[in-house]
Amino acid sequence: MHKKTVLSCLFLLALIIAIFMPITTAQSTFRFFKFETKTDVELTGVSLFDDPVLPGTSIEVDVNIKFMFEKPTLFPNFLIETKIGNWIMFRDAKQNMTAEIELKIDSPDFCTATLEKSKIIIQNFSTEFNEPVKTKLNITVKEDALALQSGKIVVKANFTPNEKWSLNESGDIAELSVTTAYQSDIKVIINNTTIQITPTKTTYMPVDIKNDGNDDAVIDLKISNVPKNWTISFAKGSIEVAAGKTETVELNVTSIRNFNNETINLEFTPKLSKDTSYKGNTATLLSLIHI
Repeated sequence: MHKKTVLSCLFLLALIIAIFMPITTAQSTFRFFKFETKTDVELTGVSLFDDPVLPGTSIEVDVNIKFMFEKPTLFPNFLIETKIGNWIMFRDAKQNMTAEIELKIDSPDFCTATLEKSKIIIQNFSTEFNEPVKTKLNITVKEDALALQSGKIVVKANFTPNEKWSLNESGDIAELSVTTAYQSDIKVIINNTTIQITPTKTTYMPVDIKNDGNDDAVIDLKISNVPKNWTISFAKGSIEVAAGKTETVELNVTSIRNFNNETINLEFTPKLSKDTSYKGNTATLLSLIHI
């Protein structure tokens, strides 16, 4: 055989071995011949989280998973499946194939996030994205969550190839932001809604305010329907009450000498201490005043 022909054959043989023979390193075994893959994860329904979410609320969104691989330039109609010794066998890429996608979640401490499925099977994947495979993501803001906590829920999708395939790993992430809402809940406690006073003398009436909301609150105090020439006021215009605590404020009433029974209107409006632009519902208390 001609010397150049022999050298050409040896070069071609060495090239084939270099392409198909596994190369072993200290970390792993791999082949030069690899196909790229693409995993895609998308969340739908995230607009439900545009506004702050009240504690105890559960919301469900869709998770859409898609998967594909890139057609190789060498032997484009075939996908590597197995090897015998150092020799690679091929399989038609049009045959049915499945990919297993693993899903994981990271979520902030103030909420829980659970997936309907932690593994997704993509049937008949190919070199183009098919219709997505769907699962559900349930997000619940905890009952004891403080107001205006913010965090991100991250869904991670990862494809790890079967050992017999020469497909590269791929992954994707999808995120949504969650903020907790201010939930106001105050209770006004007064020993007697009927106040007995001595004309022209100042009567001091304690009023207890309990904050059962999900964060510290500043309570604005207001009196309406005050009789003419009377002096009725709270000891202060507002009072701060920590979450789960009760504070007391004095109501001061000074009447004219002669009067009939009168009714005044007491109003208590909670606002979030750390951001007073967030207001709760006003609690109203009617009090009857008599001699």
